[in-house]
Amino acid sequence: MCENSEYINPLDIVFFFSTEEKVADFFNYFILNTQKLSNTNDQKTFISPIVYIKNAFVFNIDYNYLVQSIATWSGIEQIYKDFKIDDIDNEKNQYTYQMFLIKGLFEYVYGLVWLRDSIDTSKYSEKIVKLKPRFCNMLVLKKQNCFAQFFAVPFSKRALKSLLSRETYLALLKLSKYRYEQLAFGHKQYSVLDLSVRKELAKF
Repeated sequence: MCENSEYINPLDIVFFFSTEEKVADFFNYFILNTQKLSNTNDQKTFISPIVYIKNAFVFNIDYNYLVQSIATWSGIEQIYKDFKIDDIDNEKNQYTYQMFLIKGLFEYVYGLVWLRDSIDTSKYSEKIVKLKPRFCNMLVLKKQNCFAQFFAVPFSKRALKSLLSRETYLALLKLSKYRYEQLAFGHKQYSVLDLSVRKELAKF
């Protein structure tokens, strides 16, 4: 649990991550708490909110689960309301706060997240095409007859390892051993996903 700090507006979230020690404290809590969640669920159908992508050396973490965990850890539930992705009405201000948390703090300040904002098109053109700034990718997974939709944030394996205790890192590796069928990655694949699957995701 984090030592309670004054939280007046969303930018105050920076105080909870003002030092590397605080960041490490959160992620050790976060991983061990996720392990407890895993242990209390049916392993045949449980889909972990943390998924390892071997060929990219990143852990994809569901964004909304991440901010809910920050709210619980800090003892301030308003954080979840301010930062969550709302499918119905994700307001412009929320997008700004979400970008600040993931790109501002976790990527630029601490180097935990790797997100691609541009793509090298020099072999086709003299220009580099800029992609719209984003802090997550759409990810859809299936395990048996269960589906999960992620707003996946890619956290560097090496960077996370440097923050975690041995016990916590072993727990993270255990969580990453789950195997799933990936049905979609990115908004383009998600947009053409089978309608029956999307109906199942709506239930989720």
